[in-house]
Amino acid sequence: MTRLVPLFFKAQAPTSDAPLSRLLKTRSADKQFVERLLDVVFSKQSLIAAKLLLPYDAQKLINKVDKALDLPAVAEIRRFRRRCFKYLYRISGHHRLLPSAYKLKPGPRRRGKPIGSGGFAEVWKGVYNGQQVAIKVLKVYETDNLQKIGKRFCREVLMWNRRPHPNILPLLGVSDEDFTMVSEWMDNGNIRQFVLTHPDVNRPSVLLGATDGLIYLHSHNLIHGDLKGANILIKSDGTSCLADFGLSTIMSTETFTFSSPTATGGTYRWMSPELLRSEGSEFPGKSVHSDRYAFGMVIYEVLTGNIPFHRVCNHCAVIKKVGEGIRPEIPVDTPPATHRSGLWAVVQRCWAQEPVKRPALCEVRRRLSVAAEMWDADLRQWGSSDDYVRVPHSTSPSEDSSDAESESDLGASTYSLLQSSLSLEVPIQPVGEVESEDDLEPPDYVYANPRS
Repeated sequence: MTRLVPLFFKAQAPTSDAPLSRLLKTRSADKQFVERLLDVVFSKQSLIAAKLLLPYDAQKLINKVDKALDLPAVAEIRRFRRRCFKYLYRISGHHRLLPSAYKLKPGPRRRGKPIGSGGFAEVWKGVYNGQQVAIKVLKVYETDNLQKIGKRFCREVLMWNRRPHPNILPLLGVSDEDFTMVSEWMDNGNIRQFVLTHPDVNRPSVLLGATDGLIYLHSHNLIHGDLKGANILIKSDGTSCLADFGLSTIMSTETFTFSSPTATGGTYRWMSPELLRSEGSEFPGKSVHSDRYAFGMVIYEVLTGNIPFHRVCNHCAVIKKVGEGIRPEIPVDTPPATHRSGLWAVVQRCWAQEPVKRPALCEVRRRLSVAAEMWDADLRQWGSSDDYVRVPHSTSPSEDSSDAESESDLGASTYSLLQSSLSLEVPIQPVGEVESEDDLEPPDYVYANPRS
């Protein structure tokens, strides 16, 4: 069985687009390749042999299996396709090598200084093949754990590159520099910046794209793990997409130290109560439930223009409040559509202390869709959104409450408007409970070749 890998090396990749069933009936070299691929990916002995390969041979094997994933004969059978990807995932992580097609040559050129720096990485603006790109360089300080980080990095890049979706930021590739990822540059910035600079934009509608991206990840048993407004970017057409998918998985507190004084990179305000508990020595695992909680905070952030707990600048105070079940206040002076649609109610359910009580994202999406329709109707009735949206925008946490009284007066002045709007009869379709995102059919472009 250990000869399976060398035999696979000798097989030529198929040139036919014939389906697997027809290909196996022929006596061509294409049939030989597929048969040997089947033997390799379904054999435990071949996996052991692959892990013992020298780097040069391991790279050849990784390249060959990666190309095989794009063949119609492989994509046709779901079990075959998944097995090939699992095999590639394991040997790539073990050898800390990515398919050669993922590497950008020549590498992208950085411009100026970093435009952003967080606990996880530095972001640079650069150029690749005449196209503006974002260059993300992970921060690594403990060299003792480079092997573990390299393994996770390779595996997460594979997951990212093999899960193309319109609402997930496309990965263009990696550079020869260690732990550097290159993606498309988004001129509109992140979702919070976008809604603050475009006051008339339909905010619930902008959130729909990010919701679809997250539903897609969860339907494939993948967790984002670092949801916040800064990690949701806006495309040129105004749709939102998730960025930094998988980044928090690579940067576990068990692997290395961040530049920030906290292992979570300053994302406490979006983190669920179970992730902030200090009991036990192990870092709690992130889940679809913690993603749902964080997405509820993202909705708050987009609708109000404020980060969660924007009046509290001390991280410890935020953690204490969340642990005690305290959540951001729902302002009454947000657009009436957000109240009448039940959107704020479902956001509060996303913030439930018990993870299992948080609603499925399918339900959140339905509420967002209803709110988006009502938002447009309100805009037609009242004119510019500035006429009825008066939310103070805070760019950073502050303990200054000197303007609290004026904000209170503002809320009182708009309360009557809100009450009158609530009395309007607007037909709302009942929203049923959805147990999980797995009820959705996954899109048919899963495993499509992102480089084609």
